[in-house]
Amino acid sequence: MTSAAVVTDATLSPRHQRFVEEYPKDLNATQAYIRAGYSPRGAGPSALALLRNPNIAAAINTALSERAERTGVSVDRVVAELAAMAFVHVGVIPRDKLRALELLGRHLGMFRPEVMIDNSVTVEGDVYWRRDPASDLSIIDHEPAPEGSA
Repeated sequence: MTSAAVVTDATLSPRHQRFVEEYPKDLNATQAYIRAGYSPRGAGPSALALLRNPNIAAAINTALSERAERTGVSVDRVVAELAAMAFVHVGVIPRDKLRALELLGRHLGMFRPEVMIDNSVTVEGDVYWRRDPASDLSIIDHEPAPEGSA
């Protein structure tokens, strides 16, 4: 039994404890919820609620920290290994280097998708424009569309 289990036995139900044990396997809360013996129906929102429970969150953090200590795997180590592989020049297959650079770039947030926002406005009715030399076109008058027209 891990110290996470020892620390939380008094505050967590057996199913909650099982959820804490299952979550670190794949970091998928929904699947951990199901593997812990809960119904698949509504598993997503219910699993999220469990993650927000302070006692469960603390137990999961403890379990993840213990795993990092046992395995020697941490975010810093993974980033360092990816960087070493990405920037080495001798004996590295180019596609391996490309993949390492891709993973490193994603981790650093270099490849965020562009989001296009369309904030156009539709005005119904007659709109009168005038050209102001100091600015772009300006609305000088607006007559709303009559009721019932669209």
